[in-house]
Amino acid sequence: MEEKETWEIDVDQVTLNDLVLLEQGSKSLERASEIRALLGRLVKNKTAEEIGDVPLGELWGHLDAIGEAIKDTVPKVNDTPS
Repeated sequence: MEEKETWEIDVDQVTLNDLVLLEQGSKSLERASEIRALLGRLVKNKTAEEIGDVPLGELWGHLDAIGEAIKDTVPKVNDTPS
């Protein structure tokens, strides 16, 4: 059984524009170079070139995992007055 690779994400570097690209997912293919550059910046243990060589089927799984990791890590501001 092949071991599933985990990408280490630097969530402190995530911007709102990054979230927009990640949420658009496959719709962003016309900007594939932006996605590769984004992932090259956010993924600590892979370069943009290495990420560029990842098969698309595998890439979508990584994008989903990154989106979930960011949602789980970035705290939401509580809009209820204290």
